[in-house]
Amino acid sequence: MRQLAERVAVITGAAHGIGLALAEAFAAEGCRLVLADLEAHPLEAAAGRLRAAGAQVLAMPTDVTREGDLQALSAITIDTFGAAHILCANAGVTLAGRPISALAAADWRWILDVNVMGAVHALNAFLPILKAQDEAHVMVTASGVGSFTGSAFNAPYSASKAAVLSLTESLYRELRTEAPHVGVTALCPGAVATTLRASERRRPGAARPADAATAREHGLRASAVADMALAAIRETRFWAITHPEDGDILEQRGRDARAGRDPS
Repeated sequence: MRQLAERVAVITGAAHGIGLALAEAFAAEGCRLVLADLEAHPLEAAAGRLRAAGAQVLAMPTDVTREGDLQALSAITIDTFGAAHILCANAGVTLAGRPISALAAADWRWILDVNVMGAVHALNAFLPILKAQDEAHVMVTASGVGSFTGSAFNAPYSASKAAVLSLTESLYRELRTEAPHVGVTALCPGAVATTLRASERRRPGAARPADAATAREHGLRASAVADMALAAIRETRFWAITHPEDGDILEQRGRDARAGRDPS
């Protein structure tokens, strides 16, 4: 995108981690913000800080697993700002550390509903609006290792993020024909210092909410990830991989497949 100032950026999963960092980065560029997250109190706190810094912010509690919530978000976005130019389908959860044998069908359903169908619902709600703009961009948060290989003890997340990456590639190819003015980026974060591993404490019906103390201590800063994402959007570039060495996983997978070897 040639211009970011005054554009309307919609971000799901905006109250924490990469989503919040994206909101801060877009605000610094003069974007108007539409922030969506399941957790109302952290969402409003984040929106309040951004407003205090001078940003125009619409914040709406949103469950991305519900198609109606995303349709309502798109409607209020148009009512408030008259347009949407950037969609960041960023909401995601994990249950890292559990073997497949310990996972119930409900666990799989929750992760797939948030990570995959959450992106689908966001695209269904906002693509018609984005296509109507002079230029627009979609960024979907996939994963580095998670999208590129099946990780042990994190199967639902890996499966969901592989699907998200495939979805984003399909979208890219379709929009090259249908709407070439709409760019597409797959954001593939590696190890990032966020609260992703506290996902279960943000699950509906959880005993207690997640808090900042559960943030991962090691990894790339979320603000650095947001900077990489904005650079990809500016350059209308598909790949935004925070740890380029993760691409070696894809290469090894291809070599194993061609040679008929078991997964490395």
